[in-house]
Amino acid sequence: MPLSLIFLSMKVNAIEVDPLVWHDYEYFNRGLDPGECFNSTREPYAVCVHISTISPPGYKLDVTIYVNGVPKWSGQLGVGKSSPTITCNDQSTTIHIANPNGNPYLQVSGYIDWVMH
Repeated sequence: MPLSLIFLSMKVNAIEVDPLVWHDYEYFNRGLDPGECFNSTREPYAVCVHISTISPPGYKLDVTIYVNGVPKWSGQLGVGKSSPTITCNDQSTTIHIANPNGNPYLQVSGYIDWVMH
């Protein structure tokens, strides 16, 4: 076998390609009475929730991420905090953001980072 053919056969490699994804940021800025909530539903590859502002300061919001109706993450988020990124694999995913009873009326802002592909 000529040397050039050996060299060419050694250069063949498998190439690993990452899936094409994009971030669709859904911003919110709204008031919530005590016990009031809002929901947003999509079918993303993954999702994360970020809280930017809460007024008056010092309060937290209850956030739950449901995938196919099953809670995958739940917790309280304050200003500047984010949920972990939850992999949803293109299944129906609902974000539930609530002002807990016992809190006053809150003005809140932030965004949902829907990772799509």
